[in-house]
Amino acid sequence: MLPTQNSSKAPAYRRKAHLCENLAAHARSGADSEQLLGMRDSWLSRAANADWLDGAPPMPPANSNALMTAHQV
Repeated sequence: MLPTQNSSKAPAYRRKAHLCENLAAHARSGADSEQLLGMRDSWLSRAANADWLDGAPPMPPANSNALMTAHQV
């Protein structure tokens, strides 16, 4: 049996999410934009799952100040 390299798929998923976001910004209709943003969210979810499977800590939610120190608030 050949040894396998455990490389995370998360970066590839994030690149695909970024591409969907860029395409959504230039979509011809609102429906197309919504569909592409939904695809972006799916890719980001897959990236988070891949991180979890690899044992990486979860990313904080967007616009979260939960990790801010007292002097930053």
